[in-house]
Amino acid sequence: MALETRESLQEREYKDKGPYHWSISIAGGVVFQMGIENRKTDRLVRWFHPGLLRYRAAISIIQPHMDQLLTKNMKPRILDLGGGDGFMAGGMIAPRWGNNADLFNCDISYNALYLSRLKNDKVSNTQARDRLPFKSESFDVITALEVLEHVEDGLLFLKEAKRVLCEKGIMVISTPSKKYPINLKHREHYDKSSLTSVLESAGFDDYSVIGYRFSPYKLIRYAAYGIDAVFRLIKNSPVGIYEYKKEETGRVQDLPDGYIVLCRKECRK
Repeated sequence: MALETRESLQEREYKDKGPYHWSISIAGGVVFQMGIENRKTDRLVRWFHPGLLRYRAAISIIQPHMDQLLTKNMKPRILDLGGGDGFMAGGMIAPRWGNNADLFNCDISYNALYLSRLKNDKVSNTQARDRLPFKSESFDVITALEVLEHVEDGLLFLKEAKRVLCEKGIMVISTPSKKYPINLKHREHYDKSSLTSVLESAGFDDYSVIGYRFSPYKLIRYAAYGIDAVFRLIKNSPVGIYEYKKEETGRVQDLPDGYIVLCRKECRK
């Protein structure tokens, strides 16, 4: 499929369905969907949507770095790349650090950014395609969750992210593995080897790639977010998602569900 077709599909879904990623379906019917003003529905989706476990994992990775920056009386700048309707920036980062950090959401979709603007006025929203409209070394923290698989040029995407990342800054990425087939909206899925290769080609020398799997029991996955709200983080990892350490052999069944990557930008010598 041409890139324009994928973009057109995404724009139409954002326009017609709103924040369509964040819906909970049972027996094929949407039961709850995150809206713009329905806060009770938003809370239900935040508690029970299994996909958000990756977002909570990203927050747990960011937390120590943010604590360190804030103790130095700095005002960190945080960029969510490919943040779509602003759930990560406006829904998860803003409640924690919105009063102490400058928050940015960057996406290719005009309709997604429109939803983001309605959602949270603490987030600055910017539309961009390939080159990011920011100065080099502009951000202390960058997140790119479930984005890398969508972009046309993953290497350029990572190079641009590294360019706008400050020295000693961190970037957190999540992306599905090759365990899942490519769909209409995805361009490329990775295994650990190909993911490592594109990271190094982009100039990241200091990084860690962690494979994860979701709990195989859907009931646990749906309840996990609610459980986590009570028990918070267990061993710095959300309930319902766990590190998958099995060696990758090339067989699909040995692959994790996806990867969470922590990249650090080293100081220039």
